[in-house]
Amino acid sequence: MNLLRIYIIIGFIHICIVAQGQNSFSKSFDIDDHTDNGVKVIQLDTLLITHSISRCNYPLNDGCTGIVCTNLSGELKWIRDLDTISANGNDGLIIYDDIIYVGAIDIGTPTRPIRITSLDLEGDVLESISIENDLNIPAIRSILKIENGWLLNITEELSENHRFASLLWLDEGFNIIQKKTYSDLTYHFWVQELIDLGDDGFVASGTYRTPEWSQEHSVIKIDVNGNVEWTFRLPPPYANGPTNLAIADDGNFIVSYPLYDFTIFPDYDRPYTIQKMTTDGEVLWRHIFYNLGPQTIAEFIIAENGDIVGVGSDHVDNGQIFEIHGFLFRMTQDGELLWKKAIADYRYGFPYNAFNNLTELENEDLVMTGSILDTSTINLSQEPLNTWLLRTDANGCIYEACEDITQVVPTRNLSEQLDLFEIWPTVSTDEVEIVPRGEVVSSSRWNISVASLAGQPLQNIPVNRFPYTLSVTDYPAGIYFVRLKSKAGEFQVLKMVKM
Repeated sequence: MNLLRIYIIIGFIHICIVAQGQNSFSKSFDIDDHTDNGVKVIQLDTLLITHSISRCNYPLNDGCTGIVCTNLSGELKWIRDLDTISANGNDGLIIYDDIIYVGAIDIGTPTRPIRITSLDLEGDVLESISIENDLNIPAIRSILKIENGWLLNITEELSENHRFASLLWLDEGFNIIQKKTYSDLTYHFWVQELIDLGDDGFVASGTYRTPEWSQEHSVIKIDVNGNVEWTFRLPPPYANGPTNLAIADDGNFIVSYPLYDFTIFPDYDRPYTIQKMTTDGEVLWRHIFYNLGPQTIAEFIIAENGDIVGVGSDHVDNGQIFEIHGFLFRMTQDGELLWKKAIADYRYGFPYNAFNNLTELENEDLVMTGSILDTSTINLSQEPLNTWLLRTDANGCIYEACEDITQVVPTRNLSEQLDLFEIWPTVSTDEVEIVPRGEVVSSSRWNISVASLAGQPLQNIPVNRFPYTLSVTDYPAGIYFVRLKSKAGEFQVLKMVKM
């Protein structure tokens, strides 16, 4: 057996091991046939509660709200598609006293009320309360539980393409008590992060659009009554994008946002920076990501051991197309980059996935949520996105000693797989046979599609009689997925190795 065969067989065994991992997983979930994007994941004991915002009701493209509940192994417990509609908010989820609260905007009524929906841990809706208001096209950025009530961090439209940010206090019954605006009304301000400091108030970060339509980023300190204590702009050169924020152990701030860099190719002139700053705006250190660096840093947290762990998305040039990967990194609070990963869950065709949020488990494993391409059909132009939930170890790996770019073979398909066919032999140099395990109606119409491990489609063949002989003579040596799909949408995926 030559060296190439050994490597291919080892790789095939390795993929099987990855798919059967007990502590790490890569799963995707479809909420009522919507285009789904996980925006927040929270651990509650042995459960993971994921908030998803969907593009649904085509062609209106409303932002529907959904909740996915799994256990810590990624096994689905339940999914709920809510009748609330979320507009421009991405953090309207909180769990308090074992009750899930979701804040959204109901655009099903002319007044566009804020709607707070509560669910129990079985996914049953307990109550859905509409909060009448005179807000101008509000969006919920976050919801906090405070003493004697609730606090919403919202944005409103001042005029077309101009928004400002406010704190909205509610009583225990979700009645509005007061509103306090904390962003400069002469600017368009999009808040990305609000951190509750308890009796010391709040600190917020976000992006300003100046009257001249340039971009600036800012950190704002707010007291418990919503009054601005101080604010400082982050250092340029600015680029459009969200600003994330965390408080370092020494009380200074960790911030991230995109920069302009005109020294490199224009399409990639917005590298992300992450930097540590004092409350006066002095930069203590700065790390700029080039090459295998995030196109977006959606969120970072301070891990239990003090490290900074962040997630986002990355575009990787494979020589032909730019593939989109989920991005993950870990660094110290002194600015030392420990590692960075690009994680792609390849199914069929062009991968589209990214992370928006993460949480750290008690054993230091990392759980992320974002979006991934739905591959229930082979027609890529019609494939929506699904909520992506992924768990890695503390080093960003779903298997031991993973590489900088990790290709994941999914452990759960988007719908139940059939078990009607088998492929023989599984290792071949010229051809393989697809054989039914039992009787397959000859008049049934099936489609066989073949894709490489990297997701590149190779063949798409209509078939209605089995056994079927598939020629692989012209395939390069490697691992391939062979997918059979019925006219009714049922499918089965088989694996083979071309020697």
